Order: sequence, then C-alpha cells, then structure tokens
Amino acid sequence: MKKLFQTIFMSALSALLFTMPAFAAAPEPEEIPVVAQSVQETAWAEATVVDGQASVQLEDGVQVAVSGQALDGLTLVVYPIPRSDEQAWAWMESCMEKYGTNLYPLDLFFVDSQGNRVEVQSAITVTVTYTGDYQAPAVFDLAESGAVTEMESQAQGTAVTFTTNHKSYYVLAETDGINTPVEPDDPDEDGSGQPSDGDTSQPGDTSQPGGSSPQTGDDGQLLVWWALLLVSGGALLMILFRAKKQNEH
Repeated sequence: MKKLFQTIFMSALSALLFTMPAFAAAPEPEEIPVVAQSVQETAWAEATVVDGQASVQLEDGVQVAVSGQALDGLTLVVYPIPRSDEQAWAWMESCMEKYGTNLYPLDLFFVDSQGNRVEVQSAITVTVTYTGDYQAPAVFDLAESGAVTEMESQAQGTAVTFTTNHKSYYVLAETDGINTPVEPDDPDEDGSGQPSDGDTSQPGDTSQPGGSSPQTGDDGQLLVWWALLLVSGGALLMILFRAKKQNEH
C-alpha cells in the first residue's frame, strides 16, 4: 500500500514538474512600438477668432491676419508648407512656373470647436506680412486641381492684402519680370470685354443691320453671269450669221 502511495505521489510530482515550464514559458503581452510620421512636417499656427478677427505669427516671423463676418467661434489655422515636403513643392512649382518666383505657400483654413474644417461662405480679408524680399508681390489661389488664379491684392510696405470666400492653398510670389499668362477671351465677349449682343457690324458695313442697305448677293458672281450671257449671245449671233450666208449661196 505504501509503495502504491509512493508511486502515485511520484507520478503526480512528475506531472507537476513537466507542466511548470509550460506555465513559466507563457509569453507576457509585449508593447509593439509604432513609429508614425505626421503629415505636418512643421508647426502650424492657430488663433481663435474674436470679434471677427484673428492673427497668427509663424515660426519664421511671417504674420497672417484675417477679418470677416461669421467667423466668431471658429479657429484660424495657418500651415506654411515647408520645402522638406518635396512632393508638395514639386507640384506647386510646376503649377506656378509661369506665374511667379520666390514662392511662399500657405494652407489657410478654419476649424470649429470639434476640430472639424469649416468652409466659410462669407468674404474674408487676409493680410500677409512677409519677411522676404519682394519687389512686386502677388497672391495666387492654387486649387487642388492645379488651376492658378491671381487674387486681387493690394501691397503696402511689407504686407499684401486680399479678399477670398473659401479655404485654399494661397501662394505669395514675386511677379517682377514675370509675364503672367492672360486667360483666353470668352467667345461670347467682344474686344471690349463686354458680352456681345450678336451685332458685329462695323462703320460703313452694309452687310449687317444698321447699314444703309442690306447686302443680297456677291458682285463677283453677278459679273460672271453677265459675262456668260454675253458670250452665249455672241455665239448665237455668229451661228445665225453663218446660217444666213449659207442660205444666200
């Protein structure tokens, strides 16, 4: 009986010893490090709009101020796109090649209290006080499609001011020595820039309404018909003259 008890005890002890490494080898949860690079490669600046106005100063000293109705409660966010973002800069430089140099691109937008971007529908006045050397500064709206539109702006000292009604990429650029491409005229407009009413008559032109008399045909074609008539008449007279002489003989 004692030997049976010892055998059972030794069997249980052996089973316990074999299972202990299994418990000891159970791996503990590991924290896997996650490395993610933010899309924003440089700091952006933000300021809460108060009484329709907000102003921020970027790390390089450039100041951006906005004013407008329906902005209260929103936050102005200005992100200067750095040159380290090579893909973005290559795209912008290709779009702006014919419009300006010394580019300074800004992503300017507004967010609500939840951090969601808000599209402002009312007019916004934006003033950019720059630190670079610009002889003839201008601001361009650069759409995501790549379309470039020069904004109506006023430059005074080291500041340039323009008005917009939507968020976009805005590019401050030097236009000195650049021949800005002229958009093609609208086919519905005449040379004066005003819509044409369909009357393209010129002074002295009688082929359009408003002249002395309407033009009904082409004088060149009329002369051809007269010439053919004279030639035919002459040939007919010759034939009759010859027939008459033959009858006389």
